[in-house]
Amino acid sequence: MNQPQSYKKSSFGPAFFFLKKRQRCALADYYAFCRLADDIADEPDRPNPQQELKSLAQEIDFIYAGVPKTDLGQVLRQDVQSFQIPKGRFTLLLEGMQADLEKKRYATFEELEWYLYRVAVIVGQATLDILGVKGPQADALALSLGQAVQLTNIVRDVYDDARLGRVYLPCTLTAQEILAGTHADQVQ
Repeated sequence: MNQPQSYKKSSFGPAFFFLKKRQRCALADYYAFCRLADDIADEPDRPNPQQELKSLAQEIDFIYAGVPKTDLGQVLRQDVQSFQIPKGRFTLLLEGMQADLEKKRYATFEELEWYLYRVAVIVGQATLDILGVKGPQADALALSLGQAVQLTNIVRDVYDDARLGRVYLPCTLTAQEILAGTHADQVQ
């Protein structure tokens, strides 16, 4: 089986050592899917990111229909079957990436939670699916950890995101005001 090894490039690589090989492979596959979707949304020089996200969404449909078309789709199909990964673990992430492409703004924290769920919480839930951890406590863990990690990323990357025309913080500042340091007290 042709397995993506992108987890070796992540900070999670050492933790994978303690998992069963099948779990390591499935996590690496899911990470490859997430990395691909994120790259589509974040790399400014992509010629047609909308079409790429649409094609990735179609591949998810093919996976769940049992007829994946790509190498990644083939391994993800096996993972979906082995670990009963719900389709939403893929499609909701793609909704979050679509919001990035659209440079969606969030006026309130409640609106931002919609985004946090799609780009971080859902990843935690898929991870727990693969690890075989289920139940309300697992869902609560994925929610709190996913939100915390993504909020940390948002705060850390506020200026980089502004350069891409994205503002995730629930505020009235524009990307230009953030980059210019206007009203910096609202960013800090």
